[in-house]
Amino acid sequence: MLQQAYMSSTAQYMTPDEWNIGPRDSVGDDENYVAVNAQLIRDRLFENVHVMAKCNSKSEISKCNLGKEYYNLKGGSDAATSIGSFVAANDGTGYIILVSTQPGCGQSRGKGQYLGNVCGLIFADINGSKKPNTFGKDTFLFYLTKNGIVPCGLKEESAYPFDKSNTGHEATAWVIYKENLDYLRCKDKLSWDGKSSCK
Repeated sequence: MLQQAYMSSTAQYMTPDEWNIGPRDSVGDDENYVAVNAQLIRDRLFENVHVMAKCNSKSEISKCNLGKEYYNLKGGSDAATSIGSFVAANDGTGYIILVSTQPGCGQSRGKGQYLGNVCGLIFADINGSKKPNTFGKDTFLFYLTKNGIVPCGLKEESAYPFDKSNTGHEATAWVIYKENLDYLRCKDKLSWDGKSSCK
């Protein structure tokens, strides 16, 4: 779905670096706060994709099939997920969209054409509002870049490298390419160039 959304939006609006995305929206306690810059990304990205709902603030988050709180693998809460814009997909997945910390697709999260031009972050909660709402278990991070949408945790990643980060953000690429969640049981034995499973 994300790749379809990207292709459709770039056909109409060019690449995300041409969208005039402002800085990341502020963190606040206001349940009705609207993250307008994240909303711009959401509206362009999902404009031509049929979805169940689009939500503008944390007070509407349950309409978009998302949990009120999200956690990393260490058990800590992630406040950033409350300052995004939200989408409920027809397949039950909930999406949280954030602007990257550098406006204009200027954030670098690693080497290469994809990780060097990050415009936004897209969290996909594959089972919606059902628990555990935890990165690396049911919620996975993707980067919206100038050149496409890529999973967090690629071998070239510098922000959340698979072998050094333990938050769960880094697990997305592993799940896609290695097709397992073994990092939940034996992460110290796994690497991109070495062992791919606990077996």
